[in-house]
Amino acid sequence: MKVLKSAHSCTKRLVLTAFTAMIVAGSAASFGDTPSPTTSEELEEVTVTASKREETASRVGLTIAALSEDALEKANVSSVEDLTRLVPGLTYTRSAYSTPVYTLRGIGFYDTSLGASPSVSVYVDQVPLAFPALTSHGVGLDMERLEVLKGPQGILFGENSTGGAINYIANKPTTKPESGADVSFGRFNTIDASLHLSGPISDALTARVAVRAVHADAWQHTYFSDPGDTLGKRRELEGRILLDWHPSERLTLGLNINGWTDTGEPAAGQYFLFTQRIPGVTLPAALYNYPYAPADALAADWDPANRPRKDEQMYQVSLRGDLKLTDEYTLTSITAYSRYDRDDITGDDGIALQNNELYKASGYIHDVFQELRVANSPTSRTRVTLGGNYESSSLYEDNFNEFAVSSAYYGVFPLNNRGFTRAEDHSLQHVRAAAAFANLEYDLVPKLSVRGGLRYTKTRHSYSGCTGDPNSDPVAGAGAFSAWAMSLANFARPNLFGLPALYGSGLNLPPLPPGACTIFQPGTLANGAVNPQAYESLGPYNAELDEHNLSWKTGTRKGCIA
Repeated sequence: MKVLKSAHSCTKRLVLTAFTAMIVAGSAASFGDTPSPTTSEELEEVTVTASKREETASRVGLTIAALSEDALEKANVSSVEDLTRLVPGLTYTRSAYSTPVYTLRGIGFYDTSLGASPSVSVYVDQVPLAFPALTSHGVGLDMERLEVLKGPQGILFGENSTGGAINYIANKPTTKPESGADVSFGRFNTIDASLHLSGPISDALTARVAVRAVHADAWQHTYFSDPGDTLGKRRELEGRILLDWHPSERLTLGLNINGWTDTGEPAAGQYFLFTQRIPGVTLPAALYNYPYAPADALAADWDPANRPRKDEQMYQVSLRGDLKLTDEYTLTSITAYSRYDRDDITGDDGIALQNNELYKASGYIHDVFQELRVANSPTSRTRVTLGGNYESSSLYEDNFNEFAVSSAYYGVFPLNNRGFTRAEDHSLQHVRAAAAFANLEYDLVPKLSVRGGLRYTKTRHSYSGCTGDPNSDPVAGAGAFSAWAMSLANFARPNLFGLPALYGSGLNLPPLPPGACTIFQPGTLANGAVNPQAYESLGPYNAELDEHNLSWKTGTRKGCIA
């Protein structure tokens, strides 16, 4: 199997990683196949788009892992999670809220919110999937190859690629009829089936359709409550339609319509430790007596009244146009719209009691992207890329938490009185980003080149969010959270800050109504003085942040000599 290593100053290019090499080499040996020898010249002809142009890996001054379709199929890679087996330094973490978390070379942070900005950006044919939730499925469908760019890629790929960038390249429509299908069967009656059809519609128009479906039975089972209940079924559907139109020799248009749905069930957590946060408060005996999960990876409990489930959909429409302005320069336009919706229930506590459950995790992402760039031939001694892009994103997130059997109800601050069993937090974000970039590479001699890049980005973030009373508390009654919030304010102001109470008869603020959404004023000001408006309700918290970023990169690249 082919693995290309390079000196420290050279571009690192991996056609297949050593792990894949061992797998495939073992498979070849088991079937009596002898791998054909590979020359260094063959490796030099690997084509990548790491610099947003098609060129051989030997000309790209970046650390790249390039995986072919054959390598992806043999290693059964269909998602970014699977990719971690092949790309050293790439990690994937599942979260309870359907938001994957990626790190590359240790760069990243654990943020599971729907609007989390990634540190490793993901693209399909250079079209961004701007938020990690969009990448949960579909990215590995019917792939030609995959490229992982390690290290900061901010000049060409923007501010969300500090750790690197992952670019999936889909198989393109063919000029001759082509079709294929694949079906596999695995544990828990997992059926994974995929199909693709490709071919010409007319002399100038070709099309390709790919579909994948995954169906699997549940794999988790209860160990204490509701004996015989199971969880973890998979119901996933992915699809993509590609149309390539060549109206003239100088113009190519490509339409990509893709999407996925997931109506399966998330895994429940396993209960292994109980810690009481508020000492001296007596909680229900059922919580104290609940047994820990056994040493069985398949055993867990969940609340049958709030059964964990997924209901997620994503679709994307993109249009790419390439116009040859001259024999040397090409103008490229990429326009894309992405939409994601979710309405999930997640059992976080691993027991059948309502200790800490995300009764509802809903939200949406709307993203619009436009890029224009001009680049010359990749074979030129001087290679130039000039361009700009604009992105507009709207993100809404609503999390409905339920904890009837917890200290939130049985022993809340400040008076250890009955509190609330439901609370809701929601946020709305708008992100607008405009950027201009330039990248230059010049070959001093055949094996030595200099390069430099510059990017300016202007971003405006707007945010509105709060924690609120859902006005539907079956245990503590409607308005319980608002009542507790007023009690907290009336306790904290006189006892902690020497200020009069706020809420109640004859005081200066009206009561918070059931269903109120609130954020409290801080107790102290920036200079440390007591805030006269401490614990006054602000309603939703609204803020805006403008960011101006200028980044640049320079260096040299020495070609590798095999």
